[in-house]
Amino acid sequence: MRLAAFIRPIDAFSVVDVKEATVTRYVAKSQSMKAMGKQDFQESKTAVLDFLDDLIGVERGTTQRNAGAAA
Repeated sequence: MRLAAFIRPIDAFSVVDVKEATVTRYVAKSQSMKAMGKQDFQESKTAVLDFLDDLIGVERGTTQRNAGAAA
């Protein structure tokens, strides 16, 4: 518990989980193309848009095809 209390304030966006004697800190990965690289960025973008397509009940790829039309 002391370790978790110590590392919690390090990053406002991290999640600190304590289970028995194990402390796990989850840190978000930057979603910028510069930080991720082009291939990882594209895979992440596709995964998010596919998730949204499934969530709203449309064919996968619909959101990605229509992304430019809303701008």
